Amino acid sequence: MQNTDDGNGWLKLLLSLSDDELDRYGQIAADQRRIEWQYGWAQMLCVVGSVASVGWFGREYMDDGLTWRVGAIAGLAAALAYWPYRKAIVRRLWGKHCKAVARETAQRRASQDQ
Repeated sequence: MQNTDDGNGWLKLLLSLSDDELDRYGQIAADQRRIEWQYGWAQMLCVVGSVASVGWFGREYMDDGLTWRVGAIAGLAAALAYWPYRKAIVRRLWGKHCKAVARETAQRRASQDQ
């Protein structure tokens, strides 16, 4: 998936699409963004578990210092946070694709009205 801030590559590709293709790509991008919210309840559960693990890590670290168990708790917190983090990054990227398609559609309509 191309970076949406890359003006020399991906944004020029939008210019080459026909109106129908652009509309279809906008639908695909919106669908992909919606798919990234699939299992949102599990993502939130992982975030809550990660925050709780960070609190547990802090308490154990203050009591015992850096031990294998404390390191494992930190690893647990990182592992629980990874999946929701990646989903959020991809959601944001698809959201940028949706905005770029909407911007291109608006520019095409404005040029047709002139």
